[in-house]
Amino acid sequence: MTQTSPAFRLENFAAGYDGRAVVEIDFLDIPKGGRIALLGANGAGKTTLLRALNGFVKPIRGRVFFDGSPMDSVSAVNAARKRMTYISQTPFLFNCSARANVAYGLRARGVPAREAFERADALLERAGLSKLARRNARSLSGGEAQLTALVRALIINPEAILLDEPTGNVDAANTETIEALILDSSDARGAAVVFSTHNVEQARRLAASAIYIEHGSASIRPL
Repeated sequence: MTQTSPAFRLENFAAGYDGRAVVEIDFLDIPKGGRIALLGANGAGKTTLLRALNGFVKPIRGRVFFDGSPMDSVSAVNAARKRMTYISQTPFLFNCSARANVAYGLRARGVPAREAFERADALLERAGLSKLARRNARSLSGGEAQLTALVRALIINPEAILLDEPTGNVDAANTETIEALILDSSDARGAAVVFSTHNVEQARRLAASAIYIEHGSASIRPL
């Protein structure tokens, strides 16, 4: 039987800023299709870890692997990023319609405009955003913008989804939709999902295990 590589592997890992480690992990595997919650106090290093997984933060020591390949060069990081997506707490949306934002990833990959927009319309409807599709994305509310950013990320069928407080500033209705889309992407598409949250109940709804970050060190435990 062929053993598949995990989505992410960290070895002797430490990341931070100005040479100071914020989070340290001796060894960690995040499986393909797995859902992992990041829990810890503000400033514990949750965002730093997510940004390191996406290559935005270079480790102070150790290595990050994506699908068995080390992310230790600019070309390796760029190649990995094409297969994953990262959404910050305040996602950036282009100054155009929500529909055009969602179709962007497909168009950038050479998908013809008609097909890209048809697929964007279908996913916007799935997310309950059809009525807002032609609104300028920068005029959307916080929850609508967060949901649009998630839909834009999911349309390219990423192999890994990294989310920083995906529902931190979102109302109950949009929270339910976002959580449903996350579960669908993991279950139906096999994407690995790593997300930070302060909501332990949300972590239990979406993940089977969590990485607890305390005083700069991290440990994985069942929820």
